[in-house]
Amino acid sequence: VFKLFHPEVKLVASYLHLEDGNWRFSIIDHLIINKFDWIITISEFSKREIVSKYPKIRNKISVAYPGVGKEFQPGEKCLKLIHQYKLKNKFVCLYFGGLKKRKNLAFILNVAKKTSDPEIVFVICGSGVEEKILRRQVKRLNLENVILTGFIPETEKVKFYNLADIFVLPSLKEGFGMTSVEAQACGKPAIVSDKGSLPETVNNGKSGYVIGLNPIKWTKKISELKNNSKLKSGMSKEAVVFSKNFDWNKNANEHLRVFKILED
Repeated sequence: VFKLFHPEVKLVASYLHLEDGNWRFSIIDHLIINKFDWIITISEFSKREIVSKYPKIRNKISVAYPGVGKEFQPGEKCLKLIHQYKLKNKFVCLYFGGLKKRKNLAFILNVAKKTSDPEIVFVICGSGVEEKILRRQVKRLNLENVILTGFIPETEKVKFYNLADIFVLPSLKEGFGMTSVEAQACGKPAIVSDKGSLPETVNNGKSGYVIGLNPIKWTKKISELKNNSKLKSGMSKEAVVFSKNFDWNKNANEHLRVFKILED
């Protein structure tokens, strides 16, 4: 509508990813996406997805990865949280994010069920539409190695990352997967699925692992990281280094580059 009244003004859109299975969003995208003068998206995956469905936009789209805030850095485990969640001498596998279907949190429960080591615990932080379902499943499966914290405010996020030994994210789709990079900035090796943009968020084999959704493979890698302190320490250091690739200055410079193109 804005473009109809102001065709001389350049319009730049920010896309995280296309919404699957939502006909309302699909109709809106179909009607407007080619009207934008440029699209800036947050991953190569999202760029490929958009271009595949809307090829006319091919020469008017670029990627600007999000950056990581300076507050995300390694720190000591919070003794208060260790006491609160009974995590003393536990190896903590952390998930942080919304509890929604595409995050594939039932997979974490499946991994937990197949994990025989009593020292390995899965802490799922967040709230959302799947929370009640997950709590029922944890109870039904008698998963004593799974803790659901409920909603955690943004101000507490770094504390929970640093409570972890590793980070896990088995999503079916992510436009980027910011929590994977934030956790790595805190020195936590990340294990992520091979879906969507997640392979872009981990230096596979160095700062963490990109693994297909096979629970046996996930339990094996988790056990390796728990039982090999040298491997975990090396990955922790590499995770911090890798996370520095995601910088807000780079993001801003890409936006400025696009604005310059449109000005010319």
